[in-house]
Amino acid sequence: DSRSGEVVRQESLRLSSAQSTAPDVTAAEAIAIALDTVSGRVKAMDLGTERGIVVWEVEVIGTGGGTEIYIDSQSGTVVKQERMT
Repeated sequence: DSRSGEVVRQESLRLSSAQSTAPDVTAAEAIAIALDTVSGRVKAMDLGTERGIVVWEVEVIGTGGGTEIYIDSQSGTVVKQERMT
């Protein structure tokens, strides 16, 4: 839950070797970066790859719709933003 921080659902996943190493940017830091980038609430997030780098993929839902923010898990740089339809 984005308000209380309670985990409301968990999914099993298989990680690639790049994903299995601990990122320098924590999940909490990635959420803060995403919410600094767009206003709204976090719907979901996971660790994936984009353009060959490991990224946090954070889905943010705001008044204008949803946006997926891709954040480099090592540097904290936003590498891509994608409007969700």
